[in-house]
Amino acid sequence: MNYEWMRGQMVDMTPEGVSAPKRRLKLALARGFQLTDTEGNRIVLPSRKAQAMVAYLVLSGTFTESRERLAHLLWSASDPDHARSSLRQCLKQLKKAFEDHGLDPLDVDRSDVRLHEDAFDTDVISAERQLGVGEICAPLRSGQIQPDNILEGFDDLDEEFQIWLSVSRQRYRTQISKALEGMVRNSGGEPLAEAAAEALLAIDPSHEEAHRAVIESYARKGNTAAAIRQYTELWDHLAAEYDMEPSEETLALIARVKMGSFEPVSSENGRPKKKTKTATVEDSLALPVISVNFSMPREGDQLDHFVAFGFRSELITCLSKIREWVVVEADSTDQAVDGHGPDYRLEASFVNHGNDVAISIRLVGTLRGRMLWSEMYSFSVDDWGKRLNDITRRIAATLDVYISADALRRGVGSHDYVQRPYMTWLKAQHLMGFWQPKSEFEAEKLIEQVIEEWPAFSPPYSSLANIYNSRHIVLPGLMRDEAIHEKSLDLVRKAVELDPLDARSHLTATWCNMMLRRFARAEIHLDLCQQLDPSSPSLLMSAAQAAAFMDRHETAERLVGKATLLTPFLPQPHWSYLVGIRFMAGDYEGCVMAAGRASPSISNLPGWKAAAEGLLGMTDEARQTARLFVRDTQRLWSVDVDPTEERIMQWFLQCFPIRNRDTWLRLRSGLQAAGLPVGDEILWQPEI
Repeated sequence: MNYEWMRGQMVDMTPEGVSAPKRRLKLALARGFQLTDTEGNRIVLPSRKAQAMVAYLVLSGTFTESRERLAHLLWSASDPDHARSSLRQCLKQLKKAFEDHGLDPLDVDRSDVRLHEDAFDTDVISAERQLGVGEICAPLRSGQIQPDNILEGFDDLDEEFQIWLSVSRQRYRTQISKALEGMVRNSGGEPLAEAAAEALLAIDPSHEEAHRAVIESYARKGNTAAAIRQYTELWDHLAAEYDMEPSEETLALIARVKMGSFEPVSSENGRPKKKTKTATVEDSLALPVISVNFSMPREGDQLDHFVAFGFRSELITCLSKIREWVVVEADSTDQAVDGHGPDYRLEASFVNHGNDVAISIRLVGTLRGRMLWSEMYSFSVDDWGKRLNDITRRIAATLDVYISADALRRGVGSHDYVQRPYMTWLKAQHLMGFWQPKSEFEAEKLIEQVIEEWPAFSPPYSSLANIYNSRHIVLPGLMRDEAIHEKSLDLVRKAVELDPLDARSHLTATWCNMMLRRFARAEIHLDLCQQLDPSSPSLLMSAAQAAAFMDRHETAERLVGKATLLTPFLPQPHWSYLVGIRFMAGDYEGCVMAAGRASPSISNLPGWKAAAEGLLGMTDEARQTARLFVRDTQRLWSVDVDPTEERIMQWFLQCFPIRNRDTWLRLRSGLQAAGLPVGDEILWQPEI
């Protein structure tokens, strides 16, 4: 159809030129849910679930979702049949509500639910789009649109919906704040910078950079009293909420304002001056503390400050997503938490050569002053925006490796971590990587101890759920047990409840639901995991494998690509993930290659390799690999029945949550081609 705008409506221009108006609906989600037509008439939907469904479809960006996922999202506590029935009833009522107002924006078929994208003007989406073209809408500037208040009042609708809503709010908060910060930095003293600062403060009253922009704006206009009031407001807020003082950069700016000189000030130490008490996170002493110390460009350097400030802001944001440490900005006294110094110092300095910029990054352990890692990153000023996310994610991934290794080697800093729950959990994570029964059981005991000592720390719940999810793989011969997987699901629910913005918890929830064949619900958590933009290569590879098992091969390849960018030289565990990923996609050559480079400690990998070789027609190689697989599995057999080849095949073919029946049959055919007795029983089970 050919659409044109006419008097505020979208009009369908038919070949004969006859116009048929399409009524657009205004959807307000910033502080709840309100739907009106272009004349301001309110459209009343039949229930809060119906409202939530419309909001979800719109905010998802695709305006389309499967019926299965909607049923799990909105009726997660119900059994699948009851959830589907409730969805059918809700859709019927929703469609009737639209028809009663002469509207038809909803399409429903046997598998999917769709809204017409061109039928809705949504306040939150419109505000974000305007930011993309350098404009700030009035509701955003005044604080009427608040990311944290999207769908206000819907948090108690359903547990799964509440989790999705938390992640969506965070995503909009991040995207809107990042766009506004760019306007503040790049617009100088223009009105746009002032408007962006006001909008930022409506979202985050503690945003110092925005406060400085407003202070400077008042000062430039000669309104010194208003500038000082703005500074006092910042001081009071930081003192009340965080027991902090403003940064040295802000102190220098207000000093110049009072002296009547209000040129923008840059300082090499533009960081908050923290007192001995902090409100960073509860129990922050139980985690390593990283102090981020940037040597900012000096006045007169050719490098624009917005490049340095933007990089620092993006790096701190990226590091803060990782739940295994606390990130603080350095101050003159280097006091991090409760009077203790930081355990690690991340130092960065900038060197400018014409249009090229080099950033030197160093990780220093503060206990002995030993440098643990250093790296130099280069980019041109012209493409720094494109490289920014890539570089900060690579730094975060690298720190994760070096800090974990250093912490395992010794207790960290002055906090005596050897006796603390964090170190116990870290040791358990290390033991889980061996994929051996003895180390797995030891890890289980350690994690249970951590949960008992530190019940508010979410990662151990996910770790214990992962142990239960993989127990039948670590112990050859043990069959999958639905009761164990339900126990895993209960643990990960607790992890998500404690921290709904932890990507690892959502990945574990993905695997828990897959093991229970609840693939639609698993997809919800996989998508939430991706939206949280994890920077851990191991997490990305595990997510890629989950996507491959659910027949989402494009998603799997994209996640593998992200992990490879962060670690171009893949370690053995990552090749282990690739074995299944490549087989699922039908890339049998890639599967064989990955198996040759994978960790030998994972006993099931030769089974995948034998199947791939069998499907490639490499009969001799397949039979040899199959013999090695049988021999090693018999050696590791963990149950009190004879490990015959038939029983080994029964165990292997039920191990993995493969969604597509044809894919499972391919695996069985490959094993049969390798000379293994797969039997006639179809061990694959359909999704629930």
